[in-house]
Amino acid sequence: FRNGEVSPRHSPEFMMLEWYQAGAAFEDLLQQMAELIETVAMAGTDTVTIHDRIIPLDNGVDRITVCDAFVRYSDVDLAAHLRDAPFDCGNLAERANTANIRTSDDDDWSDVFSKIMTGIEPMLGLEKPVLLTHYPAPEAALARLSDADPNVAERVEFYIGGVEIANGYAELVDADALEARLTASMDEMERRYGRRYALDPEFIEAVGRMPATVGCALGFDRLAMLVAGADTIHDVIWTPFPGCADGFQ
Repeated sequence: FRNGEVSPRHSPEFMMLEWYQAGAAFEDLLQQMAELIETVAMAGTDTVTIHDRIIPLDNGVDRITVCDAFVRYSDVDLAAHLRDAPFDCGNLAERANTANIRTSDDDDWSDVFSKIMTGIEPMLGLEKPVLLTHYPAPEAALARLSDADPNVAERVEFYIGGVEIANGYAELVDADALEARLTASMDEMERRYGRRYALDPEFIEAVGRMPATVGCALGFDRLAMLVAGADTIHDVIWTPFPGCADGFQ
């Protein structure tokens, strides 16, 4: 905003609501996300309908790990991959190809992971809302790795009817680990696109002084769209504008 008005130089953005809690653990975050849907249901909307499928909001929230979702919805044994050849791109690509998921020679590990996830996401949250938890370490973003299994991160995404509505994690508050992760990300950007951005040492130092913290970003417009039974986000965003993307994007 500029002087109380939307700047004409920028298109209005979809609304994200974020919250953080210091001194909280990953399990606390999962409980908060489940309670969010319980609150929506208590407000009088106890179902959502998407593609003619009615999904109850007052019947609890399921949980499934990424590894279990891979086996259930893609026939790719991600757990075996993480155990036998963690983050070996050729190994994951071979498992994907065996499950009839096409990969390319120039795919990296995250590319293959994303191609498998493309077929999994539409299956999530069709019976009731579901929390998809414990993403593989390369997909950790800024989440801390699990103490029980460093091959996975304490990251969660929330799905209803195949639509992701929230993304959260136990925040990475180890400054050295954060710097290493951000450096690796810039190395990959330089490899792919020939450019990189300088790291912010003040940000890294500040994160290192944080207590254990969890955080979540909720796509409020997506949730509003589902609850209202709208066909597109364009119907519910608070600043609609010509050319707004249709569907769930």
